[in-house]
Amino acid sequence: MEEPFDSDLIDFEQQLELASKEIKITEGTRRKWHVVTLVEGIDGKDLDPKEVTKKLKSKCAAGGSYKDGVIMIQGSHSRKIKRILTNEYGIPAENITLS
Repeated sequence: MEEPFDSDLIDFEQQLELASKEIKITEGTRRKWHVVTLVEGIDGKDLDPKEVTKKLKSKCAAGGSYKDGVIMIQGSHSRKIKRILTNEYGIPAENITLS
């Protein structure tokens, strides 16, 4: 006999996955002088990277893209992105590395 669907269990499992996720945020340049913020470590298992990219672009009021497992946001937004990931996605601040 199948067990009934428990949404609280799914939410707990998803929160557990997010709590163990390691995310790296770096700033670099593109085409010599354009500053970009790169976010690595968000895969499609528990968070949809394209949805996260869309939200980060909206909150940072900047362009960006997702390609090959890396989210690229135009401009210097590392602290703002860390705050968004912790407050809106529940990722612990200890698991996010700024460099």
